[in-house]
Amino acid sequence: MPAENTLQLYCYCRSPDSPEDKRFMIGQLHEGNTAVEEKRFTKILQSKTFAKDRFEHLVNGEDVTLERFRRTGLKEPILIERMEGLGMEMPEGGLTVSDVADMCGRTRTIDVIEVSTQTERSMTLNEWAKYFDQPPEKRERILNVISLEISDTPLSQKCLRPKVVRDLDWIETVWPSDLKVKEYPRVQLYCLMSVADSYTDFHIDFGGSSVFYHLLSGEKVFYFIEPTKANLKKYEKWSSSPDQGATFLGDEVKECVEVRIGAGTT
Repeated sequence: MPAENTLQLYCYCRSPDSPEDKRFMIGQLHEGNTAVEEKRFTKILQSKTFAKDRFEHLVNGEDVTLERFRRTGLKEPILIERMEGLGMEMPEGGLTVSDVADMCGRTRTIDVIEVSTQTERSMTLNEWAKYFDQPPEKRERILNVISLEISDTPLSQKCLRPKVVRDLDWIETVWPSDLKVKEYPRVQLYCLMSVADSYTDFHIDFGGSSVFYHLLSGEKVFYFIEPTKANLKKYEKWSSSPDQGATFLGDEVKECVEVRIGAGTT
């Protein structure tokens, strides 16, 4: 896949050991070059100064266990450079967006984010694959897919979430087994597909859930704001403001941390 684009898999995970008011507020940028003049968020970010990545980096996932999370509370993000030891499986052989469309159904309608306005539109996976694969200069809009849930598709058979995620997941540990076949919250596994200069504005994942990401290709930049009481009040004010789209939340807080990750990182 072109280096300008990113393809990633992630899931939400809720646990009674993870208080919902401790999830970081996150903004996300997908790096690259594009000729489309819609890069207002990229320009904003390039004009800012951010705190350096201070989070823990691990070579592999051997130490990422349920016992560790219970002991530490998972209060900050952890970056794992290699997936060995995580008990995780991901598609091999260079998964493409066209592959995703084939395995999830090309006629399936998906929600797509128009980055410049952060609003949603709908298109089929076939339309999305054609858009994604065209040269950057041909794209009239920068679009981003962040909500394609794949649990009941052939693609999910090529993926196994990290063991610690499965150990924490309420659907795995609490949801009645007789309901898992047809009736359960389908929030376990997502496929995100982003062209260059895609941006997702600051947010707290729903229900205070914890999230794991694995980047299959490209580069992704996260912007983290610690969920202190003061910052949460500023976030609440910002998220309900009519001027939200014109205000960069990182300017309203004391510190915003920039973290860059590349392909193969979890």
